[in-house]
Amino acid sequence: MKKILLIIVLVFCIFQMVVLATAIDIGSLAIDRALYWGSGHTNRIVKGNPANASGKITLVKIYAHSAMTGVEVATFHQVSTNVFTTRDNATIGNISAGYSQHVVSLNVEAGDYLGIHYTSGEMELTGTGQGEVGIWKLNDVDAIPCTSTTFVFSADCTFSLYGTGVTIPPQVTGVSATDGTYTDKVRITWSVATGATGYDVWTGASWVDVGNVTTYDHTTAPAPTITVGSITASDGTSSANVALSNTGASANNGSSISYKVRAYNAAGDGAESATNAGYMGVGALTYQWYRSDGDADSGYGSIDGATASTYNDTAAPAGSVPGTPTGLTASDGTYTDKVTLAWTNVSGGVGAGRYYKCYHTATGAVSGYTGINRGYRKEYTSTNTQVKRDTTELGAIGSLATSYNDTGAAAPTITSGTAAASDGTSADYVTLSVAEESVNNGTTHNYYVRTYNAAGWGNYCAVNTGYRGHGALTYQWQRSAADSDASYSNIDGATTDPYNDTGAPENGDGRYFKCVENATGAAQQTTNSDRGYRIVPYWAGPWNTKTITKWNTKEIMKWNDLE
Repeated sequence: MKKILLIIVLVFCIFQMVVLATAIDIGSLAIDRALYWGSGHTNRIVKGNPANASGKITLVKIYAHSAMTGVEVATFHQVSTNVFTTRDNATIGNISAGYSQHVVSLNVEAGDYLGIHYTSGEMELTGTGQGEVGIWKLNDVDAIPCTSTTFVFSADCTFSLYGTGVTIPPQVTGVSATDGTYTDKVRITWSVATGATGYDVWTGASWVDVGNVTTYDHTTAPAPTITVGSITASDGTSSANVALSNTGASANNGSSISYKVRAYNAAGDGAESATNAGYMGVGALTYQWYRSDGDADSGYGSIDGATASTYNDTAAPAGSVPGTPTGLTASDGTYTDKVTLAWTNVSGGVGAGRYYKCYHTATGAVSGYTGINRGYRKEYTSTNTQVKRDTTELGAIGSLATSYNDTGAAAPTITSGTAAASDGTSADYVTLSVAEESVNNGTTHNYYVRTYNAAGWGNYCAVNTGYRGHGALTYQWQRSAADSDASYSNIDGATTDPYNDTGAPENGDGRYFKCVENATGAAQQTTNSDRGYRIVPYWAGPWNTKTITKWNTKEIMKWNDLE
């Protein structure tokens, strides 16, 4: 029977060695031996076959010669030659005679020894002379557990106490965590660790048992975030739009975590891997601007096409038409060729204010709004001016003006009056005069002004009147060449009213006279014509001249040597 059991044990051990390349074995085979160790309160440590690797002893095998009680097993660390400290221990209790095996969980390091304590019973023993390396023993005490306890060495013997187990998995290698590859997770991968039955992943705050896999998706890693930044909406910098700008906005990857992995099996946890940092990625940052429906922080609606960090909102309320000009003046006779107008323009109003905010999204991150900012469009620049005289619009001037010269205003006029030439009232001259002549200002006009911008024409201002003035009235007398109403020429120096024409014929022949009247700004006028003449005087002598001219209509007679 013992031989059959021995064969079974040997086959099982060989199977373990073949199948589990990383198996741990410690102690002497649990087989039926030629001798047995006597009963007593005793401790025994097998020197032969110390642990071949570190890990966990999972099975202890015992061959008892007789039933044993109070059985405890332990792994021992050799402090010095005969001094030992238990590393780990387990209570088995009572066992029957013969072969038995017991599931345990004992930590073991390479080079440790396997030992036993029992209070009664007998174990199979190989005695001296059989080539065994010996045992350590300590009687009459329970040395499990113990610390730095001295045992007695017995050479050339061993007993049937054997343990098997598995090694702790090696340090995991090849750990890699994705850097922003995914927006909803960090994927951690690693290489297979020999002998591992599962893996733990360190996620920055705790270990997570992920099972016997080599990939883990950390879906609760710190999510990506959005920094919304700050916005500005222009305050009247452009009449064409409200300029919107969002600065400092960004889509941010999730916070980085240093990941590490450790393998485990029944023997325990392997060494932690080197760390590898990874983080969740984030999608592209998007923008969508919103505008309030009034001049208040409420009633927002999205602005079509406003999907960039900057945007010119041309649909914001525009400025108003120009205001009504003020201070219109029109010259009253100051100029003879025009009426000069002057006024002060009034700009149109700015556009009504609106409130703005921007909404951000990015795949993987929580969306959010920026703060708000109010903006408005600048008033339109006035670009044209229109003047109205009475009911006639004079047309757009073509540019923004603050003055205008109305050369089309009614010109001043001259009333020529009635000209008269004296009929023989003087032998020395003909007296020329004009009665009831005058020069008159131009017609008084009503003037209005308005201005234009891109929003349209403003209102006409209040009326102001003005007119063209005139220069002083001037005279230029003309005399006919003969006694007929024709062939006139200017009389030198004859520029007054009245005027004595000493150049009229001395013999009393008649001449026709008229006056040409001028005044700056007015059209020239000519009076009616009128005939006049000088009187012929009576000659009283003496007749002692060599030449006598006879007046009146008779021919001139020459007298020579008249005494």
